[in-house]
Amino acid sequence: MKAAATFLLLSSLICLGNADLNGSMPLVASQNEWGLLEEVLGTLLQKEQQLVSELDQLHDDDSDDGEWVMQVKGGLENAIRIANQTKITLKRQVRGLNDYFVFERENPVGSRSKRSVGEFKRHIFEDQAVIWAEHQTQRIRTKRVLKFNDPLWNEQWEMVRIHENNWFL
Repeated sequence: MKAAATFLLLSSLICLGNADLNGSMPLVASQNEWGLLEEVLGTLLQKEQQLVSELDQLHDDDSDDGEWVMQVKGGLENAIRIANQTKITLKRQVRGLNDYFVFERENPVGSRSKRSVGEFKRHIFEDQAVIWAEHQTQRIRTKRVLKFNDPLWNEQWEMVRIHENNWFL
C-alpha cells in the first residue's frame, strides 16, 4: 500500500517535470537531470522500504512463548508426539476443524536467550507432520471516536415547541 502511494507520488513528480506550469513552454529536463531524478527517487524508495521493514520488526513479537495453532497430519497421535518432542503443552483440538490443535509454549523464567528466539519456530516447520502453524498474538484495537472540537457545541440551537401541535425551528 505504501509502495503504491510512493509510486503514485513519484509518477506525479515526473509528470510535473514535463508540465506547462505558466502557459509559456513545457519544462524539458536534460538527460543528466533525468538521471539525477531517477537516482534520487531510487534512493527514496530504498529508504522507504528500509523504514517499513524496521517498523514491521518493531511490531513483531520477538517471543515464541504463548499459544500456537497448528494443523497436524495424522491427528491427535502426531499432535501428542510433537508436544512431547518440543516440550510444549497440547491444550485442545480446535472445535469444528479436524487436525487443528492449540498448543502452549512457556519458557521458565530466566531460561530464555536471544539465540533461542526463532529456534522453536524452525523446529516446528521442520517436522513433516506440521502442515501449518501460527503464533497467536494479541492485537490491541482502539475504537475510532468522533471528537467534537466545537467549543460552542453544547450551546447549539434546539427545536423549540411553542404549541402542542406545532414545532418552531
